[in-house]
Amino acid sequence: MATYISDSDFEYFNSVLSGYPALYESRNADLFASDSPSKMAFRILVERLCQDKNNYIPANKLLTELLHCVPNRSPCNLICCPSCRSRKQQQQVKKALDLFKCASNDDTYFLTALMPMTVFLPDANKRIKTLRKELRHYLRAYSKDNSEASFNVLGAFEYDLKTINEYKVSSDRAKELFTDLGYDASIKEAMWLPHLHAIISPITTKQRDEISDIVKSCLFQGKFIKYAVELKSLRSDKDVSDNISELTKYMWKVRLQHSDNIYANKDGIGKSKYKSVFPSEHLSLLVNTTKSNGSFKSLKFDIKT
Repeated sequence: MATYISDSDFEYFNSVLSGYPALYESRNADLFASDSPSKMAFRILVERLCQDKNNYIPANKLLTELLHCVPNRSPCNLICCPSCRSRKQQQQVKKALDLFKCASNDDTYFLTALMPMTVFLPDANKRIKTLRKELRHYLRAYSKDNSEASFNVLGAFEYDLKTINEYKVSSDRAKELFTDLGYDASIKEAMWLPHLHAIISPITTKQRDEISDIVKSCLFQGKFIKYAVELKSLRSDKDVSDNISELTKYMWKVRLQHSDNIYANKDGIGKSKYKSVFPSEHLSLLVNTTKSNGSFKSLKFDIKT
């Protein structure tokens, strides 16, 4: 599956789908003119679902619902819809900038928390609900017990899909992390990796370490998994508002593509590279499951202490 769809290829899929993809692009012309990655994500999604629509009924249903999205009148509110996702990102950026208006790069951190992997999406959903509940309870209790620890948390849960091929090309360090998170290479099935991204502010370096320990305890009940939880400082070469805006957009990208984000490179660092979109079966399952749980609302995570 390509990660770039040419105009000629798009015209083919547009003709197969009676011109509806072009109508969608026309309705979202302003968005796509300023955000070419969203336009390409839409085209890749159309290609994937169109190729599978005849032999996988949910793909056809999902494609039809997506193509009939009218942003200002009847938005589909599907997490795979670039238009609805962009609107959600804009709303959350505005919320984040207001919530963290007194933040600085020195007292603001970005949390990434990887959760145990599972073959079954319902299990991933249950773990998200449990983690959301426990983190809210323990972080609020921590703030209550420490009078100086008053902070806000704004984030979103996300799903990744890890395959045997990604496991095989990963570094030894990544393979160890895969295994610790529950990945079973022997079954050769793709496994869901739910995880949380969140901005936390204002906190001190000491509080960062204590909050990191709380997150770890909620995730793994005493079993420490190296590299699964990170609380990183913001980029010092950027204004705090720019950092918060970029991180909020990242939190709400609602990734539906495979990536090499778990230390695929040898030294365990480097920017994630996004690859092919999830197979239609997994994509449809994820989109429809989140829709039944409130779509974007099911991914939200926030705390005020």
